[in-house]
Amino acid sequence: MFALEEAGSRAMTVTVNERLLLRSEAVNSSLIEGIRTNARNLSIAVAGGRAKEGARLTAHNLAALARVLDGSHPGETVGVDWILGIHRLTMAEESFAGRLRQEQNWIGGSDHSPVGAVYVPPPPERVPGLLKDLAAFVNRDDIHPIVKIGVAHAQFESVHPFLDGNGRTGRALTQALLRRQGLPCVPLSSGLMATRDEYYRSLDAYRLEGAGESIRIHARGLRAAATALAEATDRSSAVMEAWSHRMRGHSPGADREVLLPWLLGNPAFTTPQFESATQMPERSRRRLFSALADAGVIRRAGFTVGAAPSVAVWEVPEVFGVLDELERRTADLMHRPPIPPDEAR
Repeated sequence: MFALEEAGSRAMTVTVNERLLLRSEAVNSSLIEGIRTNARNLSIAVAGGRAKEGARLTAHNLAALARVLDGSHPGETVGVDWILGIHRLTMAEESFAGRLRQEQNWIGGSDHSPVGAVYVPPPPERVPGLLKDLAAFVNRDDIHPIVKIGVAHAQFESVHPFLDGNGRTGRALTQALLRRQGLPCVPLSSGLMATRDEYYRSLDAYRLEGAGESIRIHARGLRAAATALAEATDRSSAVMEAWSHRMRGHSPGADREVLLPWLLGNPAFTTPQFESATQMPERSRRRLFSALADAGVIRRAGFTVGAAPSVAVWEVPEVFGVLDELERRTADLMHRPPIPPDEAR
């Protein structure tokens, strides 16, 4: 946990923006459920650009994770209403968003019968009480954070309190538990996605053998995330230094110091969003915008869709390279030998 705390603290104070990390987490948490997109398409969708279904659905997941980032803090109490609120954002397009299931569901098998199902969760009348029990558990302060995360996630998925969206909501809860410990939100789902079969087996094992496998795979994921995050900090610092060098002579240094970190956390944006973020005279803003485009830091990715008037959507291509490498590195680190049980404590 110290490695994660150190990497997160350094990243947040140097260059890597937590909102950028949440994009990776949203993409991979959705991908685990078979919802496919990437950080670029997600970012363009969030900015209001044209989006396919995968990017649109992942944008809802990102909104839920942003709620975790904005509303969670060390020592915060997590209750059932909080969980319902996260689900409501995650499943924003569904009529059952934010509502506990009122019918029996199951995992695997036929859509019409639980015969042959891999797992049948508790009946719906037991769900409220089980969630209250889970909330009481996650609010305890006498349990090691990794143990708490491994147990809480496996228990949440076993209760399976919603008709759909349980996995994404459960992984958002994990991010909240990190915040509750004063730790950064990290792209843990990159590692879980890289070992998805093992991750699923750890949930099955919880129901039969206990939480050991779930604790270990989450410990490996957090270790991988901490290492990859430290390396991403170095890469993003180098990217911003290169931007600053390419723009030297085209914009005041003070403007660059404010803007470049903002670009790192907002890899797709509209012209009005840029104007709101820079808060500078129009002439200076136009000059700075031209400098960014001329230096190849930004490029036009399309236009907003929906309500008129349509405005340009711009992207910051090199930021997606940082995210892609972060995800690749996290996945590689997950395939290292498992952590011995005594190191996972």
